[in-house]
Amino acid sequence: GQDGDLESRFPSSPPASIGKSGTGFYINKIGYVVTNNHVVDGCSSIWVNHDKKDIPAIIIKNDKTLDIAVIKADIRTNFYAEFANKIRTGEDVMALGFPLGDKLGDEIKATKGNISAVSGVRDNKNYLQFTAPIQAGNSGGPLLNESGLVVGINTAKLIGEDYQNVNFAINGNLAQKFLGENGINFQAGKHNNILKSADLVDIGKKFTVKVLCSR
Repeated sequence: GQDGDLESRFPSSPPASIGKSGTGFYINKIGYVVTNNHVVDGCSSIWVNHDKKDIPAIIIKNDKTLDIAVIKADIRTNFYAEFANKIRTGEDVMALGFPLGDKLGDEIKATKGNISAVSGVRDNKNYLQFTAPIQAGNSGGPLLNESGLVVGINTAKLIGEDYQNVNFAINGNLAQKFLGENGINFQAGKHNNILKSADLVDIGKKFTVKVLCSR
């Protein structure tokens, strides 16, 4: 069956030299992880690090232009992110991820801000602009609203003095569309309670993973 073919494609030896690392998040029970394409592009093997374990992964679908990739980690999980259906300018958000690889340690990092625009550079509707600071290793991590739902996929910021404190995320609605078109199972969640920041982190760290790229 199809899963049997997948198994044979998972890398077998642990990651050797880590070329670059980024962040991703589970979107369903069978170990599918969403990240940025530039995090997994050109890797000889890909691994997901979660709860101090290195789990082998393979690319299922990717799109260079949208900078989105779906990888499957060799794991089943009860914790996965749900997407928000409504995304509003001005709403408070939290970016989760593993900036700068190992230099800042293994603990997940959380930064807060708000959505400053529901479009990117030159009104590109594929992107959101937000104010929570992120660094390179944050790429591919979830941008969560106050209910803990994914509104975007953090993508490394534009560098240059024109872009101070402006960060970009792939719009979560675009991500849902991409997943739907490729027949990949995901969930949209209901906006319910507004959670405290520390509770958002507790929820988010259960489905947010470090993505490692072996050269």
